[in-house]
Amino acid sequence: MSATKTRAAKRRQPLPAPARRTILVVDDEPGTVGVLTAVLTDAGHEAVGVANGREALAKVRSDTISVVLLDVMMPVLDGPDTLRALRELGHAQLPVVLMSGIPESMVKRRCRGYDAFLRKPFSLDELLATVQRVLKAR
Repeated sequence: MSATKTRAAKRRQPLPAPARRTILVVDDEPGTVGVLTAVLTDAGHEAVGVANGREALAKVRSDTISVVLLDVMMPVLDGPDTLRALRELGHAQLPVVLMSGIPESMVKRRCRGYDAFLRKPFSLDELLATVQRVLKAR
């Protein structure tokens, strides 16, 4: 093969994708899950969504998750109980960002061991900055 053909073949080969971080969005509102996963995907992350804490625990057991965005108030298994279960299952280093419409001061009464808090409604810029911050901290 000529040098020109070799260079052309090398140019057509796709470049390896950078390591993507998988972010788990846990919220019982399908619209919230849809928007957050779309924004995170557009920002270059892998994003998956589930509707409650029980589904979140199953996903963390089966997949490699880099960050969990966890709604506080959900049916089936709420945010505080999900966070407690994650920590008890040995995921002490997994960053968890709590999301809620209630003030953080009220959330702190039931939750320990989370890495950041987003008060709903939050801006998408605030979401992305928080995710980046907790990823860098670990």
